[in-house]
Amino acid sequence: CIGVASGLGFVITVMAGKCMASVVDRVPTELLNDSVLVLMMALVFLFTGPFGLAVLALSTLLGMVPPALGVGRVSLVGCLLLPPWMGQLGLDNTIMDIFGWPWM
Repeated sequence: CIGVASGLGFVITVMAGKCMASVVDRVPTELLNDSVLVLMMALVFLFTGPFGLAVLALSTLLGMVPPALGVGRVSLVGCLLLPPWMGQLGLDNTIMDIFGWPWM
């Protein structure tokens, strides 16, 4: 049963990919990019409100820094992922105490 579902999913994915590729080829790239940007901003606002849009804007600006400096984005990914990992491990208060951040 799982094999049949996997095979069927593969065939449907390949067919849908070919169909979408032909549609995307006919749409002007700038229009497609603008549409995706507007859709993403609308979804962020819908789910998170103005605060989410602020985070989106800040993260977009932050994502432009590595190419402007001529470095890779791998370090930036580490900087963005480390704080949530620390929070999930319950180390956020410990880290704040180490660095002397009593106001957090």
